[in-house]
Order: sequence, then structure tokens, then C-alpha cells
Amino acid sequence: MSLSLCMIVKNEENTLSRCLESVKDIVDEIILVDTGSTDSTVEIAESYGAKIFFYKWDNSFANARNYSLSKASKDWILIMDADDELVKEDKDKVALLINNEENKLNAYFGETLSYSGDLKNYNIYSNLNIRFIRNGKGYKFIGDIHEQITPGSEDEKNKFS
Repeated sequence: MSLSLCMIVKNEENTLSRCLESVKDIVDEIILVDTGSTDSTVEIAESYGAKIFFYKWDNSFANARNYSLSKASKDWILIMDADDELVKEDKDKVALLINNEENKLNAYFGETLSYSGDLKNYNIYSNLNIRFIRNGKGYKFIGDIHEQITPGSEDEKNKFS
């Protein structure tokens, strides 16, 4: 199976390389939707072979994310922000998830660790968010700010079975 990375960005030159470096060897395409960068974000993404799309900012993170999903052409989609990084220990797990032919699931949660304060191991907050979705299953984001992904059409009709 193949994997698209979908991102929305604006002025992420300080974090984008680290993010893309962490997934460049497991994704088959990088979809980057820029919402108005004035720094070198686009050039950095181009250096990783990203497909760049421009989106006129309309104050809706959900709309921009849905636009990015519409550009993905691979079997699975990985959703990341520019300040995210996939730890190398999890790369093999990703391959197992998306290449399992018996897998009937259409989405997977990923744990996001957020650090606050000056020390790396101090004040760590953990969140679970859907980060992997099977493409073409009707997933979409809602909510202009703090957008959330909604179940795909297939998952919605099977939730009470």
C-alpha cells in the first residue's frame, strides 16, 4: 500500500525540515498546502519533492485540511503538522499498519506528545488524534479552529452493526 503525507502550513521554515526528514523514507507523496507563507517554507518543501498547493486562507483550518486531503492520491493518508516528528522507532509500525492486507480498519490514532517549558522531559502532555486514514473513505475535518476529523462514510454506516 502507498502513503500520502498531507499538511497545511504557513511560515514553518524553522520546523518543516525536521518534520519532513522524519517521514521522507516512508511516504510516497508529500502534499503541502500553503496558506500564505512569506518565508522559505515552500522552498524547503520543494527540496523534499513535495507537491505544493496554495490555499487562500479563509479562517478555517478544517477547510484547508480538507483541501489537502482532496489532493492525496495514495491508499493511506498521514496527517501531520510542521512541528510534528515521527519517531524512527515507529516507522516499522506504520508500514505494518498500512500493508496489512487483512486490515479492515480505516483509521488509526497516533499519540502526540507536546512539550512545554524549557526541559524536554518536563511537562509533557499526551493527546490521541486520528493521524492515519484510508483514502477515499469519506473522512473530513470540521471546525474552523481546533478542527476535528469526522468518521468516514463507511465507518458511519457500520457503527451500530
